[in-house]
Amino acid sequence: MKTRKYKLAVLGLIVGILMSGCGSEHAYNEQKVFTVNKEAIYLDELLYHVMIAEFQGKVVSSYFGDLKGYWNSQYEQDVSMSEKKHQEILENAIKYELYYQKALEDGLKISEEEKKQATQTVTSMKSNMGEEAITKTGLSDEELQHITEKIALATKYYYKQAELLELDEASITSGINKEDYEAYKLQYVFIPKNIKNEQGTISQLNPNEINEVIEHMKTYREKLKEISALDELKLEMNKFSASKGEIEFTINNQPFGEETKIVDEAKKLSIEDTSDVFETTKGYYVIKRVQSKNQDTYEKAIEEAIQKEKEALLNKAYLELKEGCNIKINKNLWDKIKIGETIITE
Repeated sequence: MKTRKYKLAVLGLIVGILMSGCGSEHAYNEQKVFTVNKEAIYLDELLYHVMIAEFQGKVVSSYFGDLKGYWNSQYEQDVSMSEKKHQEILENAIKYELYYQKALEDGLKISEEEKKQATQTVTSMKSNMGEEAITKTGLSDEELQHITEKIALATKYYYKQAELLELDEASITSGINKEDYEAYKLQYVFIPKNIKNEQGTISQLNPNEINEVIEHMKTYREKLKEISALDELKLEMNKFSASKGEIEFTINNQPFGEETKIVDEAKKLSIEDTSDVFETTKGYYVIKRVQSKNQDTYEKAIEEAIQKEKEALLNKAYLELKEGCNIKINKNLWDKIKIGETIITE
């Protein structure tokens, strides 16, 4: 099995709530939020990450409600979204400052291309955030560039550690069965066992009605075999309330609950095959298996299992690194910062 290049989800938001740090002379606000191995991280550098977190919150809230409501919403029991982001920003700042320091120790450097990318990131940031938000952080263009380059260097160290990991991928993925991840896409017609009369009373099908239903379903079966798109199938208007639809699933992630008969019948079908009429606890089905575009679920499961193991090992290494460092946090200062009320508030 070829080793896949690892991309941690956290680093996918690299311009988001990431690292901060200080290792060279700067004009940052002289209020220290924390120190790591005697290197100080100042408030305006943390405000860089606050700004981005608040901008992301503004984008999300535009889809789900008002901005204040988003930050006050519960991330988990007794922890608001604002409080959760407050914790994440500080913890990630510590993490990536440590990575930055280790990168310098290892002699890692930013390439000219990475410097250009950092410049593009700063330009994009200023365009998206707006001049007012940038001004509130107190950071100059040079300082924004410096932070962004440090992010790139810390990330480079992280990737280096990921590449050095030696994993037994066969062992990690041994419990993943390919059959469980085979993609199924079904077209179906369904008639429930219960019917509602004109008075609204619900009752079960009697033997004669069951025979009628089966005959109807046999007709639908022949139509399903012939059509290429489900829209072509017209349902009869009668007392049996037939319905049709399409559904995609894998064996390990199927939505039928106790209706496992549907899965059993689907397993018997090749692409474009149609089942016989069959009964479940809820009613009567005919299903047709069609081609699913989602054919890489097994490969994704393999990749996710390897990624999860890498995350665990890298997090363990980080915690060991952190344990051996001298970290001091100015909680009185940091606790005054309220995410959602600092840089981008509307």
